[in-house]
Amino acid sequence: METGKRYASFDGDADRLVYYYKDCTGTFRLLDGDKIATLFAHFLQPLIKATELDLTMRVVQTAYANGSSTNFIEKTLGIPVVCVPTGVKHLHHEALKYDIGIYFEANGHGTVIFSNDAFRQIKEIGFNSNTSLRQQIAAKKLASVMDLINEQHEGYFGTELVILNRSQMDDTSAGHPLAKLSHHTSERTFGPDRFNVHQTRLHSGSSVESGFEPGTLRP
Repeated sequence: METGKRYASFDGDADRLVYYYKDCTGTFRLLDGDKIATLFAHFLQPLIKATELDLTMRVVQTAYANGSSTNFIEKTLGIPVVCVPTGVKHLHHEALKYDIGIYFEANGHGTVIFSNDAFRQIKEIGFNSNTSLRQQIAAKKLASVMDLINEQHEGYFGTELVILNRSQMDDTSAGHPLAKLSHHTSERTFGPDRFNVHQTRLHSGSSVESGFEPGTLRP
């Protein structure tokens, strides 16, 4: 594993994803499901506010979630976190109750769900000439995310593309508040990289280096 190169690993049906790399100090950095959910919440929140729509967004977790992520989402981002019993069926069922529901297990299994009403409102704002340019830009960015996360396929592969697309994600440099989110055991933090799907070749059941040929699956 080479320093500075970015890697993504996912399983055979592409519904679990982890992103990882080795930073300039040689330290291994891992973005698991808890951090992925936090990134989505951090990214979507200002866009929702910019549209001025009254949409409910929740992050759904289980008791096994990283406590640091729960604290960050609730106290720093100000987004309510709902705790449900362990299992994707419970996470998914709860996420359906809100305009925007975000859930990821630690193993990277999860997605973002937009309700039909949220989908309609966001689309209308994006193409309404009576709204401000700021509202339209935010709505169109959200619409792009919704289109990419194809819920006919449970949103998994599209979700992975959003995670990897640096134009869709915020900076996670050392000075960014997300860098303070620690791992359960290793105190790993977000590194300086952004994510770029245009430089990443995705192959089912493999790990891939950003901009290079896929390698073999790594544990």
